[in-house]
Amino acid sequence: SLTINSGGTFLAPSGTTTITSMTSTGSGDRSLNNKSGGTFTNNDGTVLFNGSSDQRIEMAGTGNVHNVTLNKSDNDFVWMSNSTFEGDFDITLETTHVARPTGTANTLTVTGDVIVREGILLRSQNDCTGAMSFGSLTIESGGTYAATSGTTTITSEDSGGNAIDIDGTFTHNKGTVKIDHDTTTNLDILGTSGTDLYNLIVDSDGTVNYNTTTIENNLTKLGSGLMRPTGDTGRNLTIKGTLLLQAGSFGRGANDTNTNTFGNIVVEGGTLILTGGGGSGKTIVNGSFRNVGGTVTSH
Repeated sequence: SLTINSGGTFLAPSGTTTITSMTSTGSGDRSLNNKSGGTFTNNDGTVLFNGSSDQRIEMAGTGNVHNVTLNKSDNDFVWMSNSTFEGDFDITLETTHVARPTGTANTLTVTGDVIVREGILLRSQNDCTGAMSFGSLTIESGGTYAATSGTTTITSEDSGGNAIDIDGTFTHNKGTVKIDHDTTTNLDILGTSGTDLYNLIVDSDGTVNYNTTTIENNLTKLGSGLMRPTGDTGRNLTIKGTLLLQAGSFGRGANDTNTNTFGNIVVEGGTLILTGGGGSGKTIVNGSFRNVGGTVTSH
């Protein structure tokens, strides 16, 4: 374990610092404990947690961890307060174990990629409310993101060009995912059964591409960019609540033969491009369709 007391400094290597255990502080056990007045200088390195028991991190002093890697089995990983990781967060836990905040309202900011290879990120009790901000989010087939009921903001993309890439389980907990990235990116959000997002906000000045997608509640389009399916066929879209278009463009064009189904559509600004395909593309609205300030293009 590593404890940095007030007045102490840990100058981390640019390689890997491995933490294998915990030590008692008098107020609970910690694996990495940067106390108030301590300094953690990360030097763009990695902290690897691979102990055989639960591990806890608290960074009350100066400095943030860069990359965090979990490579453990029968244990949880807990961050003790609002935390920032300045690099990537790479998670491998036994399937039922959790990387989570100690408090339901605690926040997590990861400026790089979040990869959940196995195990659960956030609280499996479905009671996490804090704001989360990730550079990108990848959920592999053995991983689960039990989302905050607040907002998960995605600010960048991974090396494959995906802001979100879901091949595992996404449990939405009636939370919101916000894409806040202004260059072209992709949303691969078709994972295993029950992985649909609840609310999605796309605030982008670039092009945001999506595959076959179901949104359980609302989709809001902000920013000057275009949001569109990745192809003219095989990318049906279902928005069970309301598509709210406030800026930019939404849709693909005259050759789009996808079927898009909405609870409601409200166009307050920007351009809604309806499916075409010589009539084989369909836009189905089960509720109201209102254009109160934008443009609707049909084919």
